Amino acid sequence: MPGIRKTREIAEILKKRIAAGVYTDKLPSDGQLSREFGIARMTAAGVLKELVAEGGAVRVPFKGTFIKPRRERTVRILSGKYFAEKLALWTEKRFPGIRMERVTSHDAAELVVLTTFSPLDYAEELVPIPRDKVSELEKSGRFFSRIFLTHFRNRDTYALPAFFSPILFAYEQERMRYLSPGFDPYELSWGDLLAFREKAGPVLGLKDAYDVWFYTLLQSVSDHFDSAACKEAFALFREVPVSRMGGLFSIITRHGAALRSRKNEGKFDIAPMPRIRGRRVAGLASESLAVFRHADDHDLLMEICLSTLEPECQRLFTASQYGIPLDRACAADTFTGHSFRDDIFFTEINHLSTECRTVPFSVRREIRLSFSEDLPLNAVEEKVLAAARQAAFDAERNQHLYQTGEYCA
Repeated sequence: MPGIRKTREIAEILKKRIAAGVYTDKLPSDGQLSREFGIARMTAAGVLKELVAEGGAVRVPFKGTFIKPRRERTVRILSGKYFAEKLALWTEKRFPGIRMERVTSHDAAELVVLTTFSPLDYAEELVPIPRDKVSELEKSGRFFSRIFLTHFRNRDTYALPAFFSPILFAYEQERMRYLSPGFDPYELSWGDLLAFREKAGPVLGLKDAYDVWFYTLLQSVSDHFDSAACKEAFALFREVPVSRMGGLFSIITRHGAALRSRKNEGKFDIAPMPRIRGRRVAGLASESLAVFRHADDHDLLMEICLSTLEPECQRLFTASQYGIPLDRACAADTFTGHSFRDDIFFTEINHLSTECRTVPFSVRREIRLSFSEDLPLNAVEEKVLAAARQAAFDAERNQHLYQTGEYCA
């Protein structure tokens, strides 16, 4: 739209003037901008509003709009390389003077990137997002708000995804045509996987995604975590052969699909997770920025976290199909043609399940550690069930202490 384009053009001019030192404190009023650029005062006010929204200026009631003081500071982040690089580019523009430094030590970091199954004790280690801010974001209607539950614990939200992706299946089209000529990915069921077991040997190649598959099975058998659901998930785990080397299906995210497509690793397509007992869920992969409690200046760090929800940042993170932006409009922008059925990822947003949030921290940690140690499945099950029983005992004991008035946090 012409009006929006004009607003952005003038905002860019003002930003260049700020960088050149033309303005050092107070910015021109909307009346002054209206006269200088020959625009309506409403458009001029929109220019100033955009500068404030981007963080380069601050509005002081009855006094005007002022340049936000430049703040020189290094922020240490515990994250993967991709996220750290994109966030560094964003903060350089959005928060002049703030420099991102990637670290590998938990204690040294101020910000941390949470994945869906991060084995962190949120209440102990992280700063929650203000509830009024979360409510404001939900009411805006801009986001896939059900994904707000990803890092929701005990009435608090600790992070909101910069991007996310349903966890689905990838399969080789040629091999599938040979095994099942009429295969319809949307009709994939648990029974189909068992049938493929007889024809294809290893049905599922997991590599390092054993815990992801376990959570998928757990969410398929129950909405809530307990020892019984855990045993059911392990029982299902044994029914379908898995392999680290490869199989008919492999677990994949949208980022993984985009990489695989660019590398031309065979003609493949996407299938949703199978229906298990009549229910289909899509697990969730995501990366979200959170603030460590031991860090200083929580307000600034929280501002950086929330800025990742701005459209410009969402587009930066997902420019190479690295996941799906939480912002609905940005997500639509990333919908392009691929050699795989990209639309299935968007369809499966309707089936996303974040019920792993009901799994206690101690059990999440044991699931992650036990599967990563490459132990026999029996040993993994024993460790996880022991952690589940201990978590249930602790919860019952704490409830008793609450009821008798003896609990002291």
